[in-house]
Amino acid sequence: MQVFGNTIRFNVQATTRGWTYQQYRDNWLRIEALGYDVCYSVDHFVPENPAMLDSPVWEGPTIISAMAAQTTRMRCGLMVAGNTYRNPGILAKIACTIDHISGGRMELGMGSGHTETEHRMYDIPYYTRGKRLRMFAESAKIVRSLVRNETTTFEGEYYHFKEARCEPKPLQQPFPLLVGGIGEQLSMRIVAESADIWNNWTSPSPEEFAPKLEALERHCADVGRDPREIRKSIHIKPVIGVTDAEVEEQAKKSDGRHRSQGTPDQIAETLLQYCGQGVGDFVFMFDHPGDYRTLELLANEVAPRVRAEGSALLSKSAGIPASA
Repeated sequence: MQVFGNTIRFNVQATTRGWTYQQYRDNWLRIEALGYDVCYSVDHFVPENPAMLDSPVWEGPTIISAMAAQTTRMRCGLMVAGNTYRNPGILAKIACTIDHISGGRMELGMGSGHTETEHRMYDIPYYTRGKRLRMFAESAKIVRSLVRNETTTFEGEYYHFKEARCEPKPLQQPFPLLVGGIGEQLSMRIVAESADIWNNWTSPSPEEFAPKLEALERHCADVGRDPREIRKSIHIKPVIGVTDAEVEEQAKKSDGRHRSQGTPDQIAETLLQYCGQGVGDFVFMFDHPGDYRTLELLANEVAPRVRAEGSALLSKSAGIPASA
């Protein structure tokens, strides 16, 4: 059974860069008040943009822990933990702790760790992409076992655990593990092996998304898993306005990498196409996280229609009973 069933979720990725703690907290509280389902923090130590290296950046799991204690309904997650930054056992302990702080609202996202700058700055070994992915594959299996099983023994190429315990277990059982990845050979294999939720952060068009789904199906067949068990999540960089003129005005302010542009009805139509492909989670990114105009339009003008119409499409595409 797929986690969260046929529920359509509207989520936000809130960058940790350039905010005071009070500003970051207030942003989360406003996002929660608008009715969003999940807010994700990122996991970086310095800005990815070299031109912004002077900007302050909060540490991901620590800031999520604080947000978990400040919020009451909205789920909180990490999008995504860089595997090379922490031993998988430590990451599992962090996730379990935050799940208890939040009252069972934590979602752990994991990725291979791709930003070379912060590896060099912090003296963290930066391996080849292939090695980072192989390490990540082992870590995802270890974390999945630690948060679900009484003990974990694992003998891999990179990690070795012997009768390891992780107590207390998360309040949520099963605890949702999100895997971020787009590579059709290695990354999608990790998704098939370990993910409850798969996030595609490149936000492809519905047409470009289809080959990724086919790759996932192939890997699931290889590992003996039903691909419908894995919830699909995509990033959306929105440019929205109530009129065409406002859309054009907002587009001029964007960095040009947006993936969904239009009026509320136009954006809803695009999101519903994704629902028909089995996507249940939309993660909205912003050039400026305090863009409350966009947050409000998405929450008030787009979400109601997509939630109402998308559930049936998701049920049909993912083979989920309509009552799930």
